[in-house]
Amino acid sequence: MTVMGEQRDFYNIKKEGFLFERQASVQDAVQDLEKHFTEARPGLRQLAEGLQDSFRAGTYDAIVGEDRSGRLPTLFVRRFAERVANDGGQKVPQVFFVAGGRHLSIPEQRDVLQEYIRTLKSRIQRRALLVTEYIARGVSTGHLAESFEKEGIPFDIAAVSLDCPPEDYYTGEPQKHGAAIASDLTYGGREVSKGEAWSGASIPEDAKIFSGDNPGDSKMVHGLRFHNVQEAHGVWTTPATGEATTIRNWWARPEVVRAAREKIEQIADEIYEELYPKEEIAKAA
Repeated sequence: MTVMGEQRDFYNIKKEGFLFERQASVQDAVQDLEKHFTEARPGLRQLAEGLQDSFRAGTYDAIVGEDRSGRLPTLFVRRFAERVANDGGQKVPQVFFVAGGRHLSIPEQRDVLQEYIRTLKSRIQRRALLVTEYIARGVSTGHLAESFEKEGIPFDIAAVSLDCPPEDYYTGEPQKHGAAIASDLTYGGREVSKGEAWSGASIPEDAKIFSGDNPGDSKMVHGLRFHNVQEAHGVWTTPATGEATTIRNWWARPEVVRAAREKIEQIADEIYEELYPKEEIAKAA
């Protein structure tokens, strides 16, 4: 259990680093966003192409985004799903967020996550789509997947970028390697042993993995574009509090957060209209 003083110290440190790194002006921050979004757009389109049939079929009744850096990709997926569902006569999936990341290497935080996922079970009747920005070794995603498995909630995964071929994540080998790295680190002053860092969870074979990568792409080219724009997400993950969800980033300027969310929805609309020209939609109707 983290006491309030430790939480305050943690967020003061985060605030200092955040304020040092963010762009000096709102205009500079928005211009930087435009660059990141332009670079990520091919990956977002590839991801949308992979998901479109499932959205048209009404496969998912929930989209679960892995915060922090997964927030903007989740908003993209939500907007695209909304457009497809509305034109296809399907119900728009509901959206939830969870705090993902390396702090799930701590067993107590996985327990908190499990309790939160349990509260979602009655609200997910068909299948969930877990959305993240970038899967490196898949330790955090594996733990999140394990939480859904334990509650009997079927799911698929959507990532803007993957570090490994999708089939590798089913074997557990990337996760095993990633856990060895995580065990050399500490989180909020908590040392993590090798045995704690990974529960042994991999991605179940009945979970599809969609990504924005094309064959031949250099890895980290799409997803980490969102990791590098901290202010635009508008939220903090909460390793100091141990909560399963994120909190508002009080130092993120509302103008920057709003611009990011408007831009990501604009890109989703543009890609939807590229994939579904108006004349084809009219014919289908």
